[in-house]
Amino acid sequence: MNIKNDRESIRPNQVPPNSFHHKLEIDIDDCESMDFVFPISAAKELRQHQFLEIRSCGIKNIFEKSDSTSDMTHVYLEKITVKMCTGMKTIIPSCVLFQCLDELIVFSCHTLVNIIRPSTTTSLPNLRILRISECDELEEIYGSSNEGDAPVLDEIPFMKLEELTLNNLPRLTSFCQGNHSFNFPSLQKVHLKACFRLRTFCHGNLTTTSHIEVRCLYGWSNDKSEDHWDDDLNTTIRTIFTEEVHINQTSGS
Repeated sequence: MNIKNDRESIRPNQVPPNSFHHKLEIDIDDCESMDFVFPISAAKELRQHQFLEIRSCGIKNIFEKSDSTSDMTHVYLEKITVKMCTGMKTIIPSCVLFQCLDELIVFSCHTLVNIIRPSTTTSLPNLRILRISECDELEEIYGSSNEGDAPVLDEIPFMKLEELTLNNLPRLTSFCQGNHSFNFPSLQKVHLKACFRLRTFCHGNLTTTSHIEVRCLYGWSNDKSEDHWDDDLNTTIRTIFTEEVHINQTSGS
């Protein structure tokens, strides 16, 4: 594990007390297979304005798992980037509250089945940008099943989310496969590319702004198509799916 802006290197799972300082950027690269990087005790030390990037690691979890859903661990990271990590099934566990997280970027993590595990509280109250790319096994963004017996909120809010990019996710069928309701009062942009099984956004009630810029990305430069907005987000996604099916059938005939 390499930590930028700090001369000291530390081993994953063996994080000494007071290892993390204000405004430190944590860069973890090419580490061995392990169950988790940060134990819960170290996670509590992460302070505001920190940036975490993990690349090419065989980790199963960023943070140590906890069976407690009533005692949430608060983590004060602003940005998390996870690239090319094998073995991970999810990014945001239900036992951790990322109350300052502004941006989450996930790229080429092929074992992921979801990004966010359900919890009894809002785990990402300030998330503004969410970008997910090239995760071959990803089926949904928000996990439809809960850990343990803890109930899921009647409505799941993403109060600050403004931009959502879903890029080259061949198994993604919806934001959430369960019948949960979602609220996106700040969502402005949805960018899509090569999500050929994405038939609808969600299966429960959906509350959004009156207009969202929904564009498809094309080519290596990710050029944007025209705005596809069609009354509401679910209808828009269904229309795009129908058009892509028609184009594929026409090109294959």
